[in-house]
Amino acid sequence: MLIFHIIAGAIVLLGGATALFAKKGLNLHKLSGNIFFIAMVIMSLSATYLEFKLGDIPIMGILSLYFAYTSWVTVKRQEKKVGKLEYSGFLIITLIAITFYRWGWEIVYNGQKLEGTLPIEGYFIFGTFAAIAATLDLILIINGGVIGAHRIARHLWRMCIALLMALLSFISQDVFPEFILTTGLIWSPVILLLLTMLYWLCRVLFSSWGKIRVTS
Repeated sequence: MLIFHIIAGAIVLLGGATALFAKKGLNLHKLSGNIFFIAMVIMSLSATYLEFKLGDIPIMGILSLYFAYTSWVTVKRQEKKVGKLEYSGFLIITLIAITFYRWGWEIVYNGQKLEGTLPIEGYFIFGTFAAIAATLDLILIINGGVIGAHRIARHLWRMCIALLMALLSFISQDVFPEFILTTGLIWSPVILLLLTMLYWLCRVLFSSWGKIRVTS
């Protein structure tokens, strides 16, 4: 299962990077996006299984699966439509946000030691990401769906966060040379991904490109 998880993770990184940098709307973008989604589901489910077998709450696997499938559902769902997947996604991500904050609170204020690999800040960082996602899901449900450039932006940032989680999992492995770790080069792919996500969000929401893509 671990080998299966690693192979799926490698495909996620390749498919996600290709989808992110390929010209939007072309077959390469669509194909790499579908490959990314399928591999992300496999990787997340295998991570969930491995966490469960280790006796941990499989929250990271569920979180990555949430971002992957809500990103995919966004482009598959018609505009101004809400279905069961959106309602279940909101419930799941709300529970995840509460869990992360509760764990962080137990560590910081009650001195409780928790098993796991996250630093203390990680519980609040992932909890904040989850809380933001839950808030946006609630807004989507109240509004009865999402349309236009905001639909593309929702797909984009959720796909990037799913890719970011896979990337963070990869760079946390103890396989890199010392000079990459000491010079901070190991964080360059993370910075590049975040900057690319920010660039596309600005282009989609605040430029004529996003309006053209919506109307085309």
